[in-house]
Amino acid sequence: MFDGGSQRNNSIDFIKGFLMLLVIMGHWLQGNMNETLIRHFIYFFHMPLFFLISGFLIDYEKMKNRKVIYLFKRYFQLGAPWLITSVIFLIIRNFSHIGDISYKDIIKIFYSPYYHLWYIIAYLAYITILLAYIKLCKKLIIRKQIIVLLIISLIVGFLARLFPEQDGVFKHIVNYILRLQNFPFFIFGIYLSNEKIKVSKYIYCLALMVLSIIVIAFYVNMGFMLNTAGFFIVNFVLSLAIYKLTYEKDIYFPVINSLGGNTLWIYLLHVLALLAATFIMPSEYETNQWYLTSLIFLISLIAAIIFINGIRTPRLAKPSKNLKSTPIGVAIAENPEEKYAKLHRGPLS
Repeated sequence: MFDGGSQRNNSIDFIKGFLMLLVIMGHWLQGNMNETLIRHFIYFFHMPLFFLISGFLIDYEKMKNRKVIYLFKRYFQLGAPWLITSVIFLIIRNFSHIGDISYKDIIKIFYSPYYHLWYIIAYLAYITILLAYIKLCKKLIIRKQIIVLLIISLIVGFLARLFPEQDGVFKHIVNYILRLQNFPFFIFGIYLSNEKIKVSKYIYCLALMVLSIIVIAFYVNMGFMLNTAGFFIVNFVLSLAIYKLTYEKDIYFPVINSLGGNTLWIYLLHVLALLAATFIMPSEYETNQWYLTSLIFLISLIAAIIFINGIRTPRLAKPSKNLKSTPIGVAIAENPEEKYAKLHRGPLS
């Protein structure tokens, strides 16, 4: 279940890598999301599950005891790469008149990030909200803290999904940057990380069945209420399936696990490959030409990132009795029934 010297959890890396593939595919495929079934299918669940994994990898006890240090480390570990990438995209977007970039343009990247870069801001905002909540509810035991916040986040997320309009600065921040419909899954990930619950083996069959809801929602106008309910049902069922998978299965596919072990920079930079393909293509080109060119660029960029960061390879088939947590990766205790002991660099590490 672990890999490399950092003793990472193979199944979690596989899931992260698979979700990263869906992120890239969602950006790579052309066409309106409401008119393209594949894009509609991907966008229905890939980011909620990414936030689920992000919450699952949080060491809640450590966060509770070292609030300021924990927050500072998260802001530095994720904020610095995000800021560098944001500046790169700012320069690219204004390349023809780069001298006209002003401080207002730099400030704008914080409340109107480029395309895919909203995720890091949302994650850091979720962490900040969580730490503020912990401080306010410090008298409650951890289990009650998480359950209460899960209920609150579910209500907020449901309303955010139900009313997605982005008119006005406040709604823009709530619905476009923070995307609070993902917040319940972030908290649910934390809950699953701290509670050992029994999930039926039939959850995998149920997960496959509920995916049909996504297809139905594409072809049938179910209305905002039913669509929103379907969104949460699908993603909570898939969340339980992922939870069971990470505890009971050891999944390792070299390419996908390498993606899962290097998702931060792949997530931040993969759009560069798409922009490069668009830039070098002639003004009139066939869609297939763009797909092939951008695919070559994507593979080259991802391979370079994985090569620079190092390829993750499996080490242990089962946990060692003396296994301990490391600065990155996931370790479990001697008793498999005990919760994971985790220390992570960030949600995309």
